Amino acid sequence: MTEKLRINDSWVREIDGEMTFCGVLESYFDQLCVDNFWRSKVTHNNYLNDYNNRILPALIEQDLKPMSSFTKEDFHDAIERIKEAYQKGEYSEYTIRHYRHLIEVVVIVATEHGICENVLWGSCFTLPETIGAEEKRRELVKLKKSLTAEQELLVAERLLRDHKQPGTRFGILLMFALGLRNGEACAANFGDIREMSEANNLHVLMVYK
Repeated sequence: MTEKLRINDSWVREIDGEMTFCGVLESYFDQLCVDNFWRSKVTHNNYLNDYNNRILPALIEQDLKPMSSFTKEDFHDAIERIKEAYQKGEYSEYTIRHYRHLIEVVVIVATEHGICENVLWGSCFTLPETIGAEEKRRELVKLKKSLTAEQELLVAERLLRDHKQPGTRFGILLMFALGLRNGEACAANFGDIREMSEANNLHVLMVYK
């Protein structure tokens, strides 16, 4: 469980027995962390700061009506106020999508608990917007951390095609197949291949250099 949510005490949590946006956020923050993989305390603090200093102040009717009375337009207007309040130029589209996401997840968890309907369904909060040329360029050159299954098959096919391939290519094969680091692959030699004592005809590569 996370530490007790530190939301400004001035925000109203309930109106006539119904939760406000802040009330939902505070009551179900632990669930939001689990559902959205917000694992680290740094992430918790950063997002709490966003709620405290950006989102809640922009929801000007937060203290005036319960969550069930909010409309899609209310949340859209909040995003526009966040944009207008920024004093250093313009937020990137990535940052705006982040704020939309923080609003959307609260609406979703409120919907799951029967507090309100998901008024954001099918809106710009849930549908990806067209990104600009610069952001598209950044996405194209971003270094991916994993391959798809199809890409792995293509890599394996190419690396296993020629048993007389250069040593550098074979080193890449070791790294790909066994998960070796650069130095481990470079230091490996045939003497490091040992037969497993408890399994006939099976061998293991000893990595200790």
